[in-house]
Amino acid sequence: LLDGYVIIKMYSLFYIYFMSKGLNKMKKVTILVNSCDLYEDVWEPNFKLFKIQWPDCPYDFVLNSETKEYSGETKNVRTICYGKKGTWTERLRYVLEQIDSPFVLFTLEDYFLLNKVNAEVFEQAVSVMDNNPKVGMICLSHTDRMDIKTDQYEDNNFYSRVIDEKCKIWCRICLYRREYLLKLLRDHETIWEFEQFALYRARKLNYIILQQNNNAPEVFTFKVKIE
Repeated sequence: LLDGYVIIKMYSLFYIYFMSKGLNKMKKVTILVNSCDLYEDVWEPNFKLFKIQWPDCPYDFVLNSETKEYSGETKNVRTICYGKKGTWTERLRYVLEQIDSPFVLFTLEDYFLLNKVNAEVFEQAVSVMDNNPKVGMICLSHTDRMDIKTDQYEDNNFYSRVIDEKCKIWCRICLYRREYLLKLLRDHETIWEFEQFALYRARKLNYIILQQNNNAPEVFTFKVKIE
């Protein structure tokens, strides 16, 4: 009886340990899908493609909306509504302030995944950001921009982008440190103004911006519009 009790106790401790490891992993990243009421027709295909291309994704989704809420098949989606009156950056700030995770996978509702997500490289990106508090942003797709100046970074899957006039803060699929993204926002800006002017704020903040190495397996392959 004692041996049986010990075995059950050890099993319970192992279960609690591994469950806590999984929960800690889930809490590190939130997948933030930025949208508005006008594009509610693409929410379901977007989330379905996430499930198809990343079936074992351990992270929860937050949908940034105005007044309409998601009610489709994907269960781990929380909709946060701001209302119709806010600017793009006001709504984004409002949502980010209600997210608890330190990192946010930023995407838009019309970025449709074409291939399987490279979860291994994604977790490496999370680890890089977790271990270096000065990494503010990691772009997780290949780029055809040959005019971007880069420096070597200790992880071969990523290189550090020199923050000059060529280094734009794109609203692509990127892993952000949540506090860094909040610092980049100005409440009066549209999405296009944010992409244009956030660069100047990035220069002053002294964070590292990483870009996925084109020679490494691409984490997210996506298309902005599917015919």
